[in-house]
Amino acid sequence: MTTIVASIHLDTRELDRITKELRPRAQKILKAGAFAVEAKAKAVIQAKHIWDTGALHASITPRQVAEWTWWVEDANLDYGLFIELGHDTRGHGRHIAARPFMTPAVEWARPHFDESWKELFE
Repeated sequence: MTTIVASIHLDTRELDRITKELRPRAQKILKAGAFAVEAKAKAVIQAKHIWDTGALHASITPRQVAEWTWWVEDANLDYGLFIELGHDTRGHGRHIAARPFMTPAVEWARPHFDESWKELFE
């Protein structure tokens, strides 16, 4: 694509070519990051014995929600958030302590994810 700004002529063909080459590699980094978070979250759930039925472990799923966005979520469960953050039982005066599984997974994956982006742009 060529863009003309006032009397300046910018030839962006080389930049367009580089961007086209980087795009699929960037998509792979995002997907790999999501699946790494999934695997680590499941490992944390197992290590901390956060399960009765195995439903939470089985529900952790990565999915692409937009071109550049992946979510890793406990699909179709209403209690994963309460386990992650802790909660108070209504009217019973008990506090259930947080047993995070997703936060440690994301923090574990962060250095690998950052390194992949660094390698992409070197």
